[in-house]
Amino acid sequence: MPLTPAEKMRRYREKLKNDPIRYEDYKKKDLIRIKLKNKKITELSEKEKADQRKKWRKQKKRQKEKKTESTIKVIEIKKPSTSTEAPTAIKCVNKIIYLRSGNYAERTETAISKNILLRRNIEK
Repeated sequence: MPLTPAEKMRRYREKLKNDPIRYEDYKKKDLIRIKLKNKKITELSEKEKADQRKKWRKQKKRQKEKKTESTIKVIEIKKPSTSTEAPTAIKCVNKIIYLRSGNYAERTETAISKNILLRRNIEK
């Protein structure tokens, strides 16, 4: 049965790794190829710059959302068990609201409603 291209490449790389000189040359060529592919922002045209910056903004936004979600998960695990821990829990809820919402009016409105709900749950 003939080998698949992936199997052929795997065998080739294994042979290459056994010869240190050839492997070093291979790594240098690969590094050059990568450096040529990744251009600096100053080397790009105006349209390419705009596209790249848009891509970076999306990546940063996604990163912040993931961080927010992980923070929320940690805070939800640490729910107050007694009424003495209530102020800490309210601070945590306010932090979640601040991280989730964008504008100030939305944050304060949701903060008030969340605090009321939280106090009701704690008082029970």
